[in-house]
Amino acid sequence: MKSYRSFRCFVQIVIVISCMNLLSCTKVRPEELEAMISEIGNKFVPDSRTEIYNVHIQKDSPQRVILKGETTLLKAKDAIIEMISQTGYKIVDSLKMLPLSLPGMETYGVVCVSVANIRVKPLHSAELSTQAVMGTPVEILKKEKDWLLIRTPDRYLGWTNNSAVKGMTESELQGWNQENRIIFTGVQGMVHSENGNPVSDVVAGSIIVAEEPGDRYHFVRLPDGRRGYTVSEDWYHFQAWADTIVPRENAIVDCAIQFMGIPYMWGGTSSKFFDCSGFTKTVYFLNGLITERDASQQVKHGLVVPSDTTFSNHLPGDLLFFGSKIPYRIIHTGIWTGEHKVVHASGMVKIESIIDNGDHFSSYLSDTYIESRRLIGQSSDVGFIRIKDHPWY
Repeated sequence: MKSYRSFRCFVQIVIVISCMNLLSCTKVRPEELEAMISEIGNKFVPDSRTEIYNVHIQKDSPQRVILKGETTLLKAKDAIIEMISQTGYKIVDSLKMLPLSLPGMETYGVVCVSVANIRVKPLHSAELSTQAVMGTPVEILKKEKDWLLIRTPDRYLGWTNNSAVKGMTESELQGWNQENRIIFTGVQGMVHSENGNPVSDVVAGSIIVAEEPGDRYHFVRLPDGRRGYTVSEDWYHFQAWADTIVPRENAIVDCAIQFMGIPYMWGGTSSKFFDCSGFTKTVYFLNGLITERDASQQVKHGLVVPSDTTFSNHLPGDLLFFGSKIPYRIIHTGIWTGEHKVVHASGMVKIESIIDNGDHFSSYLSDTYIESRRLIGQSSDVGFIRIKDHPWY
């Protein structure tokens, strides 16, 4: 993996140098600069789900161009400026770096509702791309009216209502992380006020503060300061839990099965609704790992499991991926439970057989199976990391 990343970096540098050499020979038109800026973006930002690269130029005078737009990658900006500087153009740098950072600005936050809906655009009618549950730390890249552009711990980008996130400075997030946090590992729960009225629901993976832990009830504080009581069952001290939990075969399967029957919803990433990769991601989170969000991202990481028609090399907890081979495309994922069965979110969370043995056989799984990956027992990769090692937690 390290050698692959080094090779990619080398290719990127060669491309930038090639552009610089070309530009040093002749004055180029602005539209040619735009094409080269686009090429730099393709190399530095191969996945727009995790990085922003909206960059363009405006010719201000015969000898000067204005660099406009926004990006999350400083190295991409540096490459563009270096390229343009070789053309003889003067540069007015108006390119914004995200997150927008000003003294005292809240560039971090913690989800303060049971489930924050995250969309591709700052509109309630926009596509739901993912969700984040209460207590999830996020990076706030910018604000637009009542919406926040955020990045979740898996680096996924999207827009959510500002009412769903308690904004914090970096030091305030560090302070939150030092508190007596607890994590909910059940399916769904409630926080009630002293008089019994609901304060908030909670879902699997929710993280809040236990101000007064108890044997039967905890007196708790939510990220936005609301307080109440919750039954202590299924709550664990977060730091102790994160320090010790690691994915294990049977634990992954047992965790997945507890969500049986939960409905499918595109973008669902909570125990209210799941899509296929939101389901696998949640199961692995509850077993100590942060994975990437989508199936097409998850398939790139972990140990490749050799596959044949018997699936004899598979172990419980392995991730199976489905789609098409020509063209190669991954559109679905599920978890191997053993005995040729897969638990996955399709219509609802359910278990189906990938082999036609007469027991809940799925021709879809059988016909579209592509490959498998194993995260259990593997060292952290760029695509998955133990929760305890993530700097935001």
